[in-house]
Amino acid sequence: MFPVHKNQQVPGYLDIVGASMVLDGSGKFIMTLKMAELVPETPALMKSVHAYWWEWAFDTRPDYWHIFPQGYTFEEYAVIVQWDGSNWCADLYDWTSVQEWKDPVLKISLVLNGVGTEELMVAVDSVLMGDPVEFKWAAGTLGWLSPGGAAIPSWAWWHFDGAGIDVNTGEWTTWPD
Repeated sequence: MFPVHKNQQVPGYLDIVGASMVLDGSGKFIMTLKMAELVPETPALMKSVHAYWWEWAFDTRPDYWHIFPQGYTFEEYAVIVQWDGSNWCADLYDWTSVQEWKDPVLKISLVLNGVGTEELMVAVDSVLMGDPVEFKWAAGTLGWLSPGGAAIPSWAWWHFDGAGIDVNTGEWTTWPD
């Protein structure tokens, strides 16, 4: 566990110790996050947290970052594994057709493996992300905060941990490196 906010401790199942992505022979990206401890089947949510996210983000078009208003940057695609306190889900989100900052288009629900182990794994058909030959990616764990009026807007979150980001430059990892 490590501190995140106001002396709250983040459990090891939100602490990333390794992240990987490979393209298998069938054209699917296999994404894995190795956590510091087992991801329980029913993790308790921290106070003020509405849901936990384990996320892989993909920058497939560097020019796309400049579409949104200053201060808002989002990736073109994201695979988000979510635990909302009662249900698990894994989804691929797509922002490529959005011309302004707003909710993404949900592309497809995915099969999640690894709950109850130290490794979460999701597979995504590369065609669903435009079949990229090279892109930048990063992974992270987040806590989506419960809406609390003006004090906590619905889009607020705590970033717990990250992987695939150079600590000196902030650059994301290039795939297929």
